[in-house]
Amino acid sequence: MKKNAMLKIAAILMVAVLLTTCAISSTFAKYVTTGDAKTEVGRVALWDVEIVSSVDGLFGEKYENGAINASGNDVVSVATPVDNVVAPGTSNFANLTATLNGQPEVAFELTTVATVDLGSGWMVDLDGAGSGAAIFYCPLEVKVNDQATPIAMGYVYTDADGDEATVVDAATFAEAIKLAIETAATKEFAAGTELDDEVVSVKVEWSWDFDDDGAGTNDTKDTLLGEAGAATISITIQQTATQIKNKT
Repeated sequence: MKKNAMLKIAAILMVAVLLTTCAISSTFAKYVTTGDAKTEVGRVALWDVEIVSSVDGLFGEKYENGAINASGNDVVSVATPVDNVVAPGTSNFANLTATLNGQPEVAFELTTVATVDLGSGWMVDLDGAGSGAAIFYCPLEVKVNDQATPIAMGYVYTDADGDEATVVDAATFAEAIKLAIETAATKEFAAGTELDDEVVSVKVEWSWDFDDDGAGTNDTKDTLLGEAGAATISITIQQTATQIKNKT
């Protein structure tokens, strides 16, 4: 009896092992659908702006009938090397320009930083004593973009702090010219603008009046400037393109 019982148990175990083996070796299946892979790429917007600046031709070496002329003979610089000069009865104008190329994909603003310098040579000593009584005297008149009132001694303007100021010395004379140029040379461009030799131009005109009435009001001061030959005026510009937000 025990033998038969053992055989039955062995048979049952064998059947269980076979069933388990079949279950393990069987493949379980299910439905699976995979969609197409999709990719989106973001690229940094292109910043493509080239700037070429120019201030050439504002002052000259030779003047004829008051205007710059390559063969002029009424005012001629004989310095070595030849310098650009200004004198009573001379005047000129030039366009200070920025030439832009490229096609930036963002909106931007073109701004100009102008550096104007009138050195110490515009101080004149009327009594000739050298006692520190020298005064600032600059007979030049400057216009930016044909403004109605030229920048000159006594000119009233709004300074960098937004306050009213008057041209009374080299610093205020230079600041008035600087701010006028910088204001006139600001321009905004929309995103995607194609810059094909795009020119932003500011006209700067200067003059030194000749005393034709014979009154000689400023002859003494003009003569003192000429005898010293040390007064200078320089104008430097540098343009910058800066991204701005698109306006709605």
